Amino acid sequence: MAGILFGTDGIRGQFGQYPVVPGFFSRLARATEEFFAQYLGKDRLKVAIGRDTRESGEILVQALIAGFSDRVTALQCGVLPTPAVAYITRKLGCDCGFSVTASHNPYHDNGVKIFNGEGEKLPIDLELGIENLVQILAMDVGAAAAEVINHVSAAEEEFCASFDNVGFTFGGRVVLDVANGAGTATSPPILRKICRDLVVIGDKPDGKNINVECGSESIATLCQSVKDHRAAVGIAHDGDADRLVMVDETGVPVNGDQVLGVIAKYLFNENRLSNNLLVVTEQSNSGLDSSLSKLGIGVVRCGVGDRNVYYSMLKHGASLGGEESGHLILREFSNTGDAISAAVLMLKIMAETGAPLSLLKDDISLLPKKLHNIKVSQKIPLSEIDGFDKLLNFLKTSEPNYGRVFVRYSGTENKLRVLVEARTEATVDKILTCVCEFLERRLTYTSP
Repeated sequence: MAGILFGTDGIRGQFGQYPVVPGFFSRLARATEEFFAQYLGKDRLKVAIGRDTRESGEILVQALIAGFSDRVTALQCGVLPTPAVAYITRKLGCDCGFSVTASHNPYHDNGVKIFNGEGEKLPIDLELGIENLVQILAMDVGAAAAEVINHVSAAEEEFCASFDNVGFTFGGRVVLDVANGAGTATSPPILRKICRDLVVIGDKPDGKNINVECGSESIATLCQSVKDHRAAVGIAHDGDADRLVMVDETGVPVNGDQVLGVIAKYLFNENRLSNNLLVVTEQSNSGLDSSLSKLGIGVVRCGVGDRNVYYSMLKHGASLGGEESGHLILREFSNTGDAISAAVLMLKIMAETGAPLSLLKDDISLLPKKLHNIKVSQKIPLSEIDGFDKLLNFLKTSEPNYGRVFVRYSGTENKLRVLVEARTEATVDKILTCVCEFLERRLTYTSP
């Protein structure tokens, strides 16, 4: 069962409001230190700490450092993508890693993602162990006692160097949008090694403009830039560069499930798709399953969140998994969502096949689908919303083009996410309107 501090992807909230406050982050650091010391049976620990470009990031990094005792050596890595923090943690033999970020959220939010020594996001039982220690540890944080090593330049160089031998060159023009975020210092030099012509946008972070009208959550600028520059492809990250969104040569966004499908087909043909399986979440389009099943590729579904995807991949022995939102996990390269590794592989596929992205994506046929978010003041269990199950059963039996309805609360925001999939756009719109109106009435009625 989930805890009260950790959501689907670490701890996240508005800076200045509990738990995203310096005092709590210091307690979290000490609790994590104590937990890993006991869990690993070690007297000394080494940790890596990176952050995105939010103005509150350095404050929270220093709060983490202040919470560690003198048995900790902390590698301070500065602004660094979340997948790079995971990479450094594993490569340098750290016992755990911290990425201070709120990912795709607005700048006034922040949070933290924690990795173990293998660069894996912590399973729920370890998060619960840390939560328990946060609650019971008596700690008076004074002057920082940890040994702190400045690893900023080295971390950037080490992560970029991991892409030195990709073995291909991409000849077309590429537009890269780094969301004024953590990928600003690493993704452009990585792609310049590969691309003959690279245009970079969203690369002027000021502490407040992360994800603002740029990046994976706001791709209108990228779409227009691809058309203006007559580029072969557009690539967008989110604020911590663990999410990839692509735009084809016509300036049209490519669905994340289609990107997953293209990669799955390529790895399958290269005999590199372990167990011929792709792991996705419940939110992925059912058309992905049917498109890949024709080739003999199976699709396994799990709960939302790239942490859930990763541990499902381990369970089923899969090498590829991801979410429609753009988290892609390529276990050949990383144990977490990694936007730049996925982007490099997609460029390689395009270079080797000679096919434009618009053609590659069309091999993955998707059903009409829409997602709507409902803001909520509290997350009332869906089972307690009177009449909801009856409504879904009625729609399933009365609508001949019904596909599926998937409803869940966001793990990082106060929102209820309603996803509807059907065989026609008209049916999607009809069912989505019906379900959302019902839920909005019920939630308004039951909320305080």
